[in-house]
Amino acid sequence: MARPKEPHKWNGAERLAAIFPALGAQVPVRNRSILAERLSDAEMNNMKTTATAALQSAAKQADVAPDQIEAWIDRFSALGKPGLLADDVVDQEDCAEQVEGTWELISRLSGGQLVNARSNIYFDMDPKTATGYQLTTMWTEENHFEGQAPSSGFVLAALVQLKFEQNGPYSVIGRSTGRIIGNFGEFVTGKDVTDTFQLIRTGNNERMVPLSSKLAPSDPNDNFYSQMLVGVGGDPNTIVYQMSGVPATADRTRTMDVVDTYVNSSHERPLIGGWEPITDYFNRMSDPQSMLRSIGDRGKNGASLHFFQNPIEKARLRRYAPLDNLLRSMGERTA
Repeated sequence: MARPKEPHKWNGAERLAAIFPALGAQVPVRNRSILAERLSDAEMNNMKTTATAALQSAAKQADVAPDQIEAWIDRFSALGKPGLLADDVVDQEDCAEQVEGTWELISRLSGGQLVNARSNIYFDMDPKTATGYQLTTMWTEENHFEGQAPSSGFVLAALVQLKFEQNGPYSVIGRSTGRIIGNFGEFVTGKDVTDTFQLIRTGNNERMVPLSSKLAPSDPNDNFYSQMLVGVGGDPNTIVYQMSGVPATADRTRTMDVVDTYVNSSHERPLIGGWEPITDYFNRMSDPQSMLRSIGDRGKNGASLHFFQNPIEKARLRRYAPLDNLLRSMGERTA
């Protein structure tokens, strides 16, 4: 039986056969990216030319667009053969709605061993616009860098502005920009971060796949090599982050494989401590001096006024705890 004309209906074996002629040229590009090796302009241009020619040849043989071959290679590189399974529809609003709320770490494996760690991820999203904020807090005995933990362990907090954008019926593009603070390395003074990725659905969950436009960075400090090795997915109400370690280089130590598993504890808009929005929390943690200056003499009037540096308003409470959510929750529990 002939394969379907529409590529989104192809099965995994048909997709693997289609990308196979281009893999020989694409794998070296991805290996260079993973190792974050610095490339000369001549090497970069030669690899791009070879990879482009291989994509075009494979696309011609399969009678599909080169972008389609490239997308399938991205999925195969990130997820293996399961990444080539038939597409399911994925929606930007659904992606935002699914992550909304509070997620708690239930296990961290570093180098295959369970380690002591506490962490939460908070998503404050607007499903209608598929935009919002993500706050991640973590305190862990071991991170990716073996034997380099400070006596207190690794502590970090990261706040990013997140946006999901529809990219056809079978893909959603995620874009984030924000800042990380921590007690180690470059994070002590804070580091600005950006990321772009895509989400696909091949079952009852979404999977993150890196975008091919970030292949083969000439700058070894580009974080694409690590993104290539990150897998994010999970069944409903579960998020699993899987990051493979990378070999040591002249200016970077070897890192370990890390797997973090989070479960959802609430789909309500998150409030730290029950009253503080995640953006206010991060701003207070990352710039305490500005927070103290904003309080001024209010701190002299009592501990409560010092602690509640932001006004506690009924309007804010109603935004974060609307009655329809409460009624829905009560209905679910009494059904």
